[in-house]
Amino acid sequence: MSSPKIFTIKESLSELKKIQKKSNPMIAKRVHALLVFKENELNGISKREVAQAIGVNHNSIQSWRDLYINGGIELLTRHSKKGYKPSVITLEEEQALREQMFNPENGFVGYVELLAWFDEKFGKQTNYSTFKGYVYRNSRQK
Repeated sequence: MSSPKIFTIKESLSELKKIQKKSNPMIAKRVHALLVFKENELNGISKREVAQAIGVNHNSIQSWRDLYINGGIELLTRHSKKGYKPSVITLEEEQALREQMFNPENGFVGYVELLAWFDEKFGKQTNYSTFKGYVYRNSRQK
């Protein structure tokens, strides 16, 4: 087994705890890993031990450690996710779909028939899985 990678953490334990407290849960885990590294800064600690201590995969610890070494706390706490993709179903389409779904006289037996109606009405080629997931998530009456 190789020896743990020893690196210097510029921030103090109290600074790291403040950053962790202010961060969202995803970033807080990264800072928690840094706290464990800081507590073992003199002797070093393996990425696997840190992973076990905070309950994440050791590959995540390695990635986070490399982020810190290459860019400091700024890079470690940067959140680059953009969020969910925009819906393929517009508000107008959603309204028409909702009216059809809650119309007791529509006669649709399942998702396939509803999808066929939707694609014909709006001139689309919607993916079945995407459509089914959307209808399932939005099937409650408002």
